[in-house]
Parts: sequence; structure tokens; C-alpha cells
Amino acid sequence: MWAPPTISASSMISRASRFLMATGILSRP
Repeated sequence: MWAPPTISASSMISRASRFLMATGILSRP
């Protein structure tokens, strides 16, 4: 059974946003 594309897309977006936030915080001086 596979999860609906909407759920997978939202999870990917949330992961991407978290990753971007983490990298942005770390990249800040």
C-alpha cells in the first residue's frame, strides 16, 4: 500500500523546509 501523493508531497516539503531552516541557522554568523 502506498501513501497518497499529497501526504508524501507535504512530508517532502516539511523536510525541505526544516533542512533549509537548519542550514540557514547554521550558516548565519
